Amino acid sequence: MRLAIVSDLTNSTWAGCEELWSAVALSAVRSGHEVRAFLAREDAPPSKIRPLEEAGLGVNWPGLGARVVSTMRRRVSWKVANVIAPVFQLFGKLKSFAPDVVLINSVDT
Repeated sequence: MRLAIVSDLTNSTWAGCEELWSAVALSAVRSGHEVRAFLAREDAPPSKIRPLEEAGLGVNWPGLGARVVSTMRRRVSWKVANVIAPVFQLFGKLKSFAPDVVLINSVDT
């Protein structure tokens, strides 16, 4: 099975919700599933990500589009950010990964 984890957390070092998805990811990888995390930020703590990568988790870091949308959400308006988000391919590699299951870790909901 292919599991994609999409996390839009951008305003915290490492939160409890990330502990949850990372535990799910680790369990799935250890069970032989292909797992990738699609992160909306570049500053995830290496001490948290490195063990996941070493276990076999694939990590996709954000590009310029994700940074622009994230900044818009924080500084202007989430409504404006949601309008411009489709213009940027925030998680373009998600489609090519073709996951069977997508776990969405969204902080704003």
